[in-house]
Amino acid sequence: MWASVLLLATNLIWILAVALNLLGPLGFLTAGALAWVAFTLDLPGAVLLGAAYGRLRWEAGSARSILRMAIFWGFVGWAALSAYWRFALPLVTGTDVQDLLQGLLGANPDALILARSAWPSMLQIFGVWIAAAGLFFLVHILIAVDYRRSSGTE
Repeated sequence: MWASVLLLATNLIWILAVALNLLGPLGFLTAGALAWVAFTLDLPGAVLLGAAYGRLRWEAGSARSILRMAIFWGFVGWAALSAYWRFALPLVTGTDVQDLLQGLLGANPDALILARSAWPSMLQIFGVWIAAAGLFFLVHILIAVDYRRSSGTE
């Protein structure tokens, strides 16, 4: 249940962040601050969702048990890759993802200089981001397979 609450909250925060990006900040609430909250909340949400599949492993037969364990480790791997490209890699450049992406979009000339000087790190961020997205897609395929297999028996 908490996984769903965190992931739903993350989506609602992203919607609010987009609205604030268009309308402007509301007091202390800015689009950038809300984006960081959403960036942080979806990680434990995904890990908790993976833990739910890990728990189902104990209640299932051996074939689904392996599949559900793969789903669990897929969510954990996605959270680790996402934390790596969101927080660890930008620390190497001495900044954060928001500044680097604003630089690439041309929103901030100083950030553009930073993004250009940190280009190898930017390529690594994009590579890990794409790998995390691919893993997330694969995990959802595994969930669909598990659902089809278990719909008649559970």
